Amino acid sequence: MSSQKVFDRVEYRYQDSSVPPKYHRSYSIDMSSQNIKTDVDVYNKHLAGDSRAVQEADWKKLQELAQKLEAPTTKLAKGATGTKTYIIRLHNGLKPVYELIWDSLNEVSADTEAFVSFLKSLVPNLEQLKATEYKAE
Repeated sequence: MSSQKVFDRVEYRYQDSSVPPKYHRSYSIDMSSQNIKTDVDVYNKHLAGDSRAVQEADWKKLQELAQKLEAPTTKLAKGATGTKTYIIRLHNGLKPVYELIWDSLNEVSADTEAFVSFLKSLVPNLEQLKATEYKAE
């Protein structure tokens, strides 16, 4: 049985810690070989988004980086509050085939960090999207 991760879509989710809505910013990056879509939200209320085409070389590099993903380890955290959550899901068709979930109390490998950093680099306006002003209804 191969340990090769075969997938056609990547889902990355950053869930911010519990802070007032004015400061809370969570986001999802959903990428396939065709496009990359980003959604920024405040407690699941859409705030900003972006969609763009994906370069073939970027998709291939992400697939290579995904092969090195590994489960996080727990680090010592006494009295920690307000953790942030991270999720990576690899999908093949409509079915999730691989999943990593961790929070700010865990440590991830350099290879997992490289995967996340590369994926985020493909959304050059991510910081601008996250800076969108929240207006209470």
